[in-house]
Amino acid sequence: CYPEWADKYAQCPNRSENLSWVNEINILLLIIYSIESIVRAYVERNRFCCNPWNVTDLMIVILGWASIALSTLNLSLLRLSRLVRVLRAARVFISVPEFYLLVSGLFSSFKAIV
Repeated sequence: CYPEWADKYAQCPNRSENLSWVNEINILLLIIYSIESIVRAYVERNRFCCNPWNVTDLMIVILGWASIALSTLNLSLLRLSRLVRVLRAARVFISVPEFYLLVSGLFSSFKAIV
């Protein structure tokens, strides 16, 4: 929507809120992540909360469902779905060892520059 609709963003026809397939894919991914968290909690049982990535995944799933529940109430105050999408993407990058090396090397290079 930028730069054509910068002054009247609410009227932009290509906003993510106006595209139904974005919401459908978001719900599908949320269901998949929910099933993954439930299975992981069942398999690891008492050790589930000891792993910080499990807790992070669980919080992402909870925030995702909260954002869907609050969006049906038409509360535009909370934009949790965007944060949840970013956290999911970050989790994917960190869970794959090659991506983790790439991201950690990138951050290390930023530290050297600054």
